[in-house]
Amino acid sequence: MSEVNHDELAVANIMKTKDGRDWLYNKLQSCGVFESIFETDTHKHAYNAGKRKVGINLNRELKEYAPIEYIKMLEENL
Repeated sequence: MSEVNHDELAVANIMKTKDGRDWLYNKLQSCGVFESIFETDTHKHAYNAGKRKVGINLNRELKEYAPIEYIKMLEENL
């Protein structure tokens, strides 16, 4: 019997609804996934890089676990 991937189930469930897709898109935006994180102040840049790393990992999971809904989420936020 195969083991259940709870992360995959959670992502799939959240991505089923428009509200869930909107919520996740806003999280990706707040992590700086869709913009430059560059700052001349090294401390600010390091902080932005840390936030972005979380967003990149989330973005990867969304693409992997719910690829069709991921594309839909992007189209809804054009």
